[in-house]
Amino acid sequence: MREGIQIHIEQTQVQIERVEQAMEQLEARPGRKVCEAMRGLVEEAQHEIEQQDEKGPILDLVIVAGMQRIEHYEIAAYGTDVALAKALGEKEVADLLSETLEEERQTDLKLTDVTQKAIMPEALAGEEEEGGGDGGGGRWSRRRKAA
Repeated sequence: MREGIQIHIEQTQVQIERVEQAMEQLEARPGRKVCEAMRGLVEEAQHEIEQQDEKGPILDLVIVAGMQRIEHYEIAAYGTDVALAKALGEKEVADLLSETLEEERQTDLKLTDVTQKAIMPEALAGEEEEGGGDGGGGRWSRRRKAA
């Protein structure tokens, strides 16, 4: 797990360098403005995590769900940026940002894969063992009951 986090940190640094290259190509200065939408996604994820009473697969699902919402936001942003760069005839910028867009898509696919193959089966097995009760599952158990 820690190895995956380290790889993601390194990948993020490369992505920052690409954005800086793209800004240079456009002769623009990168700003350091806080993205309020991203801040909201992070705060929402933190709140969801804090609502969980215990560790385990349900908490893992909550964490991954928060991560995927962030990835989806990044995919939307980079997709828009790539389309705009192409429309402006900025092929080099579009190519740089397309690399990052593809990495974000791959990260999302990896998160989906680990959820479907490992976390979800474990979470569902735990629900069955506890008789489908709340069992500390918080929001997820309530949703399942309501369904």
